[in-house]
Amino acid sequence: MISFYKNISYTFLSQLFLSFSGFFLIFYLSREITKDSLGIYLIIKRLIALFVPIISLNLGLSLAKFSYDKNIVSKKYLINSIRILILITMILVLPIVFFRKYIIIFIFSSPSYFLEFISFLIFLFVNILHNYIYNFYRGSRNYFMMNIINYVFAISGILSLIIIINIKHTNLSHVFNFFIYYSIILFFVDLLVLFRLNLISQIFYFKGIKEILINKPFLKYGINRLPSVLFIALIFTLPVLLTTNLESSASLGIVISIFKMVQIIVFPFNVVILPEVSRLVRNKDYTEINGYFTLVIELIFSFMMFFGISLFFFIPEFIYFWVGKNFESIIHPLKIITPFIGFYLGYILLRGIIDGLYDKPYINVINGISALLLFFLLTAFAGGEFYNIIVFGISVCLLGISSFILILIKENKIVWEKKYLYLIILNTMTFIIFYYISKYVRVYASHEILTIKMIVWFTSLIFFISSHRYINPSFYKWSLKHK
Repeated sequence: MISFYKNISYTFLSQLFLSFSGFFLIFYLSREITKDSLGIYLIIKRLIALFVPIISLNLGLSLAKFSYDKNIVSKKYLINSIRILILITMILVLPIVFFRKYIIIFIFSSPSYFLEFISFLIFLFVNILHNYIYNFYRGSRNYFMMNIINYVFAISGILSLIIIINIKHTNLSHVFNFFIYYSIILFFVDLLVLFRLNLISQIFYFKGIKEILINKPFLKYGINRLPSVLFIALIFTLPVLLTTNLESSASLGIVISIFKMVQIIVFPFNVVILPEVSRLVRNKDYTEINGYFTLVIELIFSFMMFFGISLFFFIPEFIYFWVGKNFESIIHPLKIITPFIGFYLGYILLRGIIDGLYDKPYINVINGISALLLFFLLTAFAGGEFYNIIVFGISVCLLGISSFILILIKENKIVWEKKYLYLIILNTMTFIIFYYISKYVRVYASHEILTIKMIVWFTSLIFFISSHRYINPSFYKWSLKHK
């Protein structure tokens, strides 16, 4: 059996590097370009997340699910997925060209961002191709190459930033140049991977249309879950789009980027759990699946809750360091929603199990409820930046709560135990301490205050970890079996 923790560790490192690269890009751009330009950059990033699953028919997820088969079969899935992408791109070219002016005004509120729109379209296509390759290796359980693909994505962004810093362009915007260079570097590497897999010639040379057809289970799995991916993308996109100006878009984009970055804590588990649970379902190893349930639920009640509370404690210093005082207005709403971020992290953990366990797309219902609530609250009541951030926080927390309820109803495997109550009490006590310290601290950008906070946090962390010896979560015993 492939070491579970070894895969988690390697995946965590690649995700951490990817998260760091995103952090660094915003850190630099927030200081070098205008707030409007940063808003354009963040809008494009959110639109990429929204349209990648739509244009790709969510076949990346199908590749993650079905690429476990013999190598030649898995490669056939990848080849046909790329062929379908090319076909869809050709179909969309004319409508996009014809309606480009209206699309640009809808997205950016001005027709003057034509070049940025072009860079978005190019980057979108390359992102989908990269997503296919990433999920091909994920489904094949070749986690080494999967993580290499992650590193490539992160390094490509950093290299693109270095290029636009050192090569001056007088007539072209930094945002346009950044995404164009990003696309070129990423596309070149993807071509090298396809050459390495000996797939280039097979993609473009085929005998007839029948060769492009993919079997129904493969196509159905991805498309059936397309609404769930669309809903989650809308949750992370609508708050940015439904704002009055680009400055508010930048502020909301920063908040959403924080949520995207902190998911690094658990996303490696999601990446590995989906193909692993799929394998266990095929082998009918339900005892092992129960172990994953236990692991996930206890992680949520312990470390995920503690992480959200810790983020609440340090959010003022984090914002000042990352993007500066220009975004001071988002500190207060962030302090309200960050203690509950553990629910969102729990959703990411549980989704890997839900997608691996069930062929039916139950995740559509979970994501749909949260997306519809978000849309209703954003459109029914006119609110400003503060209101939109709070609504976003509520919707992502609901994702975790709904996932927990679904598994409870479907599997009846989650039994309430005393240890969960102890963990909740422990986290509540920690939050009360952090809350009162934060309440009386008014100076955020002070090294002395940060030092005091770090001492308090480390003391709390040591006590928190030590307390687990007496609570004795059962996932410790399960984890020893998977070293």
